[in-house]
Amino acid sequence: MQLVALVLIVLGLASSAQAIHCYKCQSPRPIANVSAIGTALSLLINAPSCTQFDAGNPDWNRKFIQDCPDDAACLKVTDPKDPYNEARGCFQLARDGCDGGTCFCTEELCNGSERGWPSAVLLLSAVIAALLGGR
Repeated sequence: MQLVALVLIVLGLASSAQAIHCYKCQSPRPIANVSAIGTALSLLINAPSCTQFDAGNPDWNRKFIQDCPDDAACLKVTDPKDPYNEARGCFQLARDGCDGGTCFCTEELCNGSERGWPSAVLLLSAVIAALLGGR
């Protein structure tokens, strides 16, 4: 019994450190205020342009998929001054969440969302929770 538990723990730890795939594409113009992630964006020099990215077409998006290192996160950066100017790629730290126009996620191909959808869904969820919580 203890051997089975040990094997399950080892397998669980091994699977949690697997590499993920992320979409990668470069922004058509420089994105303002990205100093914290500038290194990650500089690695996108040979990536296709995000203007060609279509989240609704998985077959077309294969050229945008990249293997990320173990314990990495997917990254999506949106220019605060121009929501159509964005970049996607890998980030060296595994983390989830958003800070301004920079979002990190650790699920397979999680940085392929359409413009505005994540923030719109979060805003709608917060409004519904506030309305239901007041009763």
